[in-house]
Amino acid sequence: MEDEDPPFPAQYVLGLRLFNNGYYWHAHEALEDVWNEASGVDRECYQGVIQVAAACFHIVRANWSGADRLLHQARKNLASGGARWRGLDLVALDRTIDALLDEVHAVHHAGKPSFDLGLVPVLVADGGPDVTAAMDGPPSPRD
Repeated sequence: MEDEDPPFPAQYVLGLRLFNNGYYWHAHEALEDVWNEASGVDRECYQGVIQVAAACFHIVRANWSGADRLLHQARKNLASGGARWRGLDLVALDRTIDALLDEVHAVHHAGKPSFDLGLVPVLVADGGPDVTAAMDGPPSPRD
């Protein structure tokens, strides 16, 4: 799918900001709001980003099999978006998924002592608002 002109959906932007601040579960929840209303390629790609967020949630909790499963599912869903979708470079994200999968394997199966969290991507939607700014915390359910 070709990129749509900004502005991007507010919950998408919030989901990316939450992800980039390490609030992976909250990012998953924010992105589900737009995923529920999406269809076609948009629905698959939103689900893929949600799965990357959920995989990172599992990574920080050392649930290697959960992270592995979700990263493979994310790759499949994001493939439908082509090279770029909603400002995200899906080719670069696919390479990052490869690196995350390799690291999960190294820690879970090959005895590497710890996961390199520096491999977790920063998700930036080109043409959208800054989603890398620090947050004081995730929004409360009332926000």
